[in-house]
Amino acid sequence: MLLALAAFLACDTGSSDPAATEDPCPEISLEQLPGDYLKWAGGAADHTRRIRIFREGEGWKAWFVGGGFTKVTLGGVERPDDVRFTEALAPSQQALFDKGDTSKVRLYFQPHKKTCSLRVIEAKVKLMEGKEKEFQQGAGYQTYVPLPDQYVFTFQPAGEPLFLGKAAKDARAAAAQLSRYGVPDPGHPLGEAIPVGLWTDVAADGPADCKYIMDLSFDDRPVEGKQGIVVDEVEGDQRHWYAEWYAPYSGNHMFEMYRYRSCGAERELIAVAGIEAILD
Repeated sequence: MLLALAAFLACDTGSSDPAATEDPCPEISLEQLPGDYLKWAGGAADHTRRIRIFREGEGWKAWFVGGGFTKVTLGGVERPDDVRFTEALAPSQQALFDKGDTSKVRLYFQPHKKTCSLRVIEAKVKLMEGKEKEFQQGAGYQTYVPLPDQYVFTFQPAGEPLFLGKAAKDARAAAAQLSRYGVPDPGHPLGEAIPVGLWTDVAADGPADCKYIMDLSFDDRPVEGKQGIVVDEVEGDQRHWYAEWYAPYSGNHMFEMYRYRSCGAERELIAVAGIEAILD
């Protein structure tokens, strides 16, 4: 998949003249590090392991997909030759980490001019006897390469729940699931029109004269024909964000809804809602 990425690993490393100083890969550097990358292994790209790196104020931040559909947020610290990214745990997970009951992700990203790629070390970090200890995942360096513009994937972790089936249509059913399980029920029969939705507070979404829009993604890719959908169903003080997905495939699948408001020429992201469904 993504054979165009081979060009990055075949990058000319420069003139045979030892005096030559031309940079063979100017796009690979700490200064140019913000962007989207995915893992390259065995002569092929692995889109299930990818990262979006960006600046937030004076600091570094990233969204990492480490296999499957799990997305995590990381904070970065720039060092002389690399940037070290560490997972930012939610309070409940941080409490478990502080007791030594869970681990967090740590990644080291270093530009590597010889292959026009990034060398990456991935580790799991645990707290042991009051000190953080790293356990490297795999032997040696992993290779990550820039994601070509023609390929579009989602990166941002979902901050809101999505509901399936009856709970996608009925706010009371959705509330009952949260009360009973703490999270939406991920189970649903596969089908050609799977109900997916959530409710939000109208006032919290923004001004009444703005337009509210959603983009839909399935298995981390935008759904064709389901971008820029206007959401105008309001019941009292609740806005109903609802769509039906074509997903006649069994197994685990990721539904995502990017919610926007548009109060002028531009649109602003309100939040990302998501659920990893189990279709059978």
